[in-house]
Amino acid sequence: MSENKEIEFDITLTRKDLYSFNLYHNYHRFQTYVFTLLGILVVGIAIYTVKTTDLPTTLLYVCAGLLLIFYTPINLYLVSKVQTKPHMPLARTMAYKVNEDGIDVDFKEHEEGDEEVGNTATHLNFNEIMRVKETGKAFYVYTSPKAATIFPKNQLGEKAALLKSYFDEKGPKKYGF
Repeated sequence: MSENKEIEFDITLTRKDLYSFNLYHNYHRFQTYVFTLLGILVVGIAIYTVKTTDLPTTLLYVCAGLLLIFYTPINLYLVSKVQTKPHMPLARTMAYKVNEDGIDVDFKEHEEGDEEVGNTATHLNFNEIMRVKETGKAFYVYTSPKAATIFPKNQLGEKAALLKSYFDEKGPKKYGF
C-alpha cells in the first residue's frame, strides 16, 4: 500500500446497521446461546408434557421459554431504534480519514437547521485497535471488548477493499476473530 494513501468517507449509522452490530456482538457470546438453548428446552418440555400437566402450567412454560428466546433480539431492536433517533449522537454523520497514522474521526454536532455548534475530533492509532471483524455487511473495529466503530460496507462502496487492505497491513493480529 502506498505510504501517502488516505481513505476519506462519511458514515451515518442507521437503525439497521446498529441492530446488525448488536446482534452480531451479542450472539457471539456464550451467555446469549445459553439463554436461547434454555428457552428452546423450556418450550420443548412444555410441548412434551402438554398432556400430563394442566393448561395454565403449560402456557406458563411456553411463555417463559419464548421470553428466553426472543428477549434479546427484541431488546436489541428497541435499543437500536432509540440510539439512532435524529437527536441522538449515533445518528449524526461522522467523517473518517484512514491513513498510515491510524483513523481520524470528526464528529460534528448540529442543531436544527444544520448549524454547526461544536466540533469533536479524535484519533485512533492502529495499535489501539483490539480486533477487526469483517462481516458481509460491515467492518467492526473493536477498541474494547464491548465497544466498536461500525463501518457499513453499503456506505463505503469501493473504499471497503482499500479499508480491508489497511486493516490487513496495519491492523491487529486478531483480525477476523
